[in-house]
Amino acid sequence: MPRAKPHERRVAWALVCSGAFHALMGLSAAAWIAWRPAPPPKHDVAPVLLHAKLEDFRAAPVTLELIPVERTVTEPVPILMPAPTLPIPAVNDSPRRPAPVVRPNIAAADPNGSVVMGQLEDPSLLGRIVAARLGQRYTATPDREPRLIGSLIVPYPPEARQARVSARIAAVLDIDAQGAITNISLVPDHRWFGPAVMDVLKDARFTPAEIASHPVPYWAIVEFVFAIPPGPSS
Repeated sequence: MPRAKPHERRVAWALVCSGAFHALMGLSAAAWIAWRPAPPPKHDVAPVLLHAKLEDFRAAPVTLELIPVERTVTEPVPILMPAPTLPIPAVNDSPRRPAPVVRPNIAAADPNGSVVMGQLEDPSLLGRIVAARLGQRYTATPDREPRLIGSLIVPYPPEARQARVSARIAAVLDIDAQGAITNISLVPDHRWFGPAVMDVLKDARFTPAEIASHPVPYWAIVEFVFAIPPGPSS
């Protein structure tokens, strides 16, 4: 058998190597295709997973946790106003007290003595005790106070005339709703002038006090001033 030429041997060797290389590549591709995991079916798994998720969501209880929120209160910032340039007059808020009633001194001109009478509107002129007693007994202030009807004639007590004694006697009266005197208190009481005042007041009448045009009990003060000139000094 004739031997192959050198160039023929080189061609045959190249064909053998090429065939082996392609055969190896084919085997590798076949092995990769055979061992590759199959992808899951798209239309069969997805509904099952979705249904499972929905069941878990329905079964799981929903818990709401309240998170406390801290509120920060911002205090208002004071607005500083400029001080006024004009002077502001001072305001006196203290209540005004009525001017005190000045009671004149006892003056006598008649040598036989004289008696003057009149009603007092302010019980504090007789002292705090008298004013407090009347304030506790009569708490409501009437629209119209009691007034003496007519005039009273009071004789000068003979003992006081002989002794040349002057005095100021106030009769604190309780007047009922009919205008009658129900109680008499003398401030001050005196052994000569007291009986003369009590005797003249036993028949005195008053118009009653009124609140909203209705007669009510109230107080009245009638003051008697007994005056006589002093006797000659011994």
